[in-house]
Amino acid sequence: MWEIFSGNGLFVFSDPAGAKACLALDEILNKENIFGERRSVSNKHYSFYQQFNSKVEIIEKKDIQQFINQTNVNWVFTGTSHPDSSGGFELLFLKNVKSKTYSFIDHWTNFKLRFTHNNDLIYPDIIFVLDDMARELAIADGLPAEKIALFQNPYLFYLREYAKPTLSRAAFYKKLNIPANKKIVLYAPDPLSLRQVNFVNEHTILEELLDLSENNFTLLLKLHPLQPLERVKKVLNTNSEIKIIRDDDFLPVDVFKNVDCIIGFYSNYLLEASTVNKNIIRYQVNSDQPDYLNHTLKSVLVKNKSELELAIKKCCE
Repeated sequence: MWEIFSGNGLFVFSDPAGAKACLALDEILNKENIFGERRSVSNKHYSFYQQFNSKVEIIEKKDIQQFINQTNVNWVFTGTSHPDSSGGFELLFLKNVKSKTYSFIDHWTNFKLRFTHNNDLIYPDIIFVLDDMARELAIADGLPAEKIALFQNPYLFYLREYAKPTLSRAAFYKKLNIPANKKIVLYAPDPLSLRQVNFVNEHTILEELLDLSENNFTLLLKLHPLQPLERVKKVLNTNSEIKIIRDDDFLPVDVFKNVDCIIGFYSNYLLEASTVNKNIIRYQVNSDQPDYLNHTLKSVLVKNKSELELAIKKCCE
C-alpha cells in the first residue's frame, strides 16, 4: 500500500495532527524502503518534531510560490488543518503545485471547511479519510465522492508497529520524582475554550481533577500544542506537584505505557494513547454533540465529576 508514494515527495502540514500523520508516514516509507527523496514543510514549529527523523523546513506564506518553483517532486501529501489556525497554508500548495496531490483528514468533522480558502474550494487529486463513517460524513458534507479513498492514520500505524518504549516504569517515576506507590492519571484535554464558550471546558475539568487527586493519585498534564498556558497556570496556582508533560520530555509511547489511565475529550491523542494503554476515560462535556470516537475507540465515557471519580478508581485498582 505504501508503493503509491514511490518517487520524490513533499509533505505539507500546519496543525499538530496533520504534522504527526505526515512525519509518521515519512518514517514508515523509510522503514519500508520506499524509493525516493522526501521533504517536509510547515508554517509552524512544534516541539514534537524532534521525535521524528525528518527535518521540517519552516516557510512563510509569502514564500510558498517561490518554494514550489524551486521544488521538483512526483507527489505532495498534505494535512488538512482548520483554516482559522493555518491560514490556508496547505491549500496554497494544493492550488499551485503541478504534481499528484493527496490530503489526509485525521478526524470525522469539518470536511468541506478544510478545503475552503477565501470562499474557494481547493481539492487535491485524492482525499484520504479514516473509515466508512468518515467517507459517508464527508460526502454528506459536500466532498466529491470520486476523490475520496480510505487510508489508515499513519501515526497510529507508526505507534503500533514501530514505536518502542525506552523507559521502564521505575525510570519513568524517577525522572518525574513521583513516589513509586502512587498511581498516575494523565489529563490530555482539547483546548475547548479557544472555539466555544461553555461553562464546562478544559479548565473546569482540571479543577475537578485537582480536587480528586488530593492524596489519591499523581496528576500529570499533557496539553494540546494549541492550548494557551495562562489560564492553566492560573488554575494550577502554586500547586507544584502537578507536572506538565512536554513533547521534549518523553516519547509518547513511554508516557502511554507508564501511566495508569488517560483522560481527555475527543482529540487524536486518545486514539494515539489507545495503541498502548487501554485505560482511556473520555469526559463528554456536551451531550448534544455527535460522538465520533465511540465507534473506533474503546473507552469509559463520563459526564460529571462523580462518574469521573468512579472511573478513575476503577482504572487505578
